[in-house]
Amino acid sequence: MSDAKPQQMPIFSKTYDFLVWLLQATRHFPKMHRHDFTKRLLDAAFDLRGAI
Repeated sequence: MSDAKPQQMPIFSKTYDFLVWLLQATRHFPKMHRHDFTKRLLDAAFDLRGAI
């Protein structure tokens, strides 16, 4: 029996890192477009994460 911990698939940690980066990056979008564009962008990113 192995005592090794199961390794997490890199795609999950990479998409999580991407979402963290994206959330921070969207704070710098122009205020005029921030709400609509950010919502669409984040929805697509979370849909991608969910599909994986």
